[in-house]
Amino acid sequence: MPGQTEHLDRSLFFKFIMLVNLTAKPFGQLYQRRYGIALNEWRVLLTAASRPGISAVEIADALGCEQMPISRAITGLEKHGRIKRGSDPKDARRLSISLTRTGWTLYRLIAKTGRQRERALLSVLTDTERTELARMMEKLVGRAREMPDPGPGRSRSCAVRSHRDRCDAQYRSTGSVHRTRRAGARHMTSRSEPRYRAR
Repeated sequence: MPGQTEHLDRSLFFKFIMLVNLTAKPFGQLYQRRYGIALNEWRVLLTAASRPGISAVEIADALGCEQMPISRAITGLEKHGRIKRGSDPKDARRLSISLTRTGWTLYRLIAKTGRQRERALLSVLTDTERTELARMMEKLVGRAREMPDPGPGRSRSCAVRSHRDRCDAQYRSTGSVHRTRRAGARHMTSRSEPRYRAR
């Protein structure tokens, strides 16, 4: 049975996703083909440029990303000589990340266009609206960081855990129905097929 219809045009969350996708859409045509840098690599480069000596874990936290795609992006940037990793003199277990000369050159090329696109996007807002938007975005980012991770084996609130358990139960139930129907269909097919005996 289909669930409740989602009205995406009314969803603020969906509009956030759309805005991110629309602003990132030209990246492949402008930079990935020209300079061979992926979007995740650019985000890492941008973060490392703003905080020289940052670690991979700190980059993932700053971007709100999982560690794995950040690690792959760092590997790609290092392979092309755009960043370098070094030991932290205060903590031997920590590897700091900084841009190379090549990395800084690429950063300046892309950042200039990025700032122009940002100004063009925000030009539809008044100064008051920009200030209010910045305040609300900070509030939402802070809230998102506070929200419990519903992943398995991690701390979850009762409400989130209950919702996840209901979703899992519904998914398992739906899967069981589909498996039962497929099994019934195979059984009916086998009964309707003529049986031939070897002579």
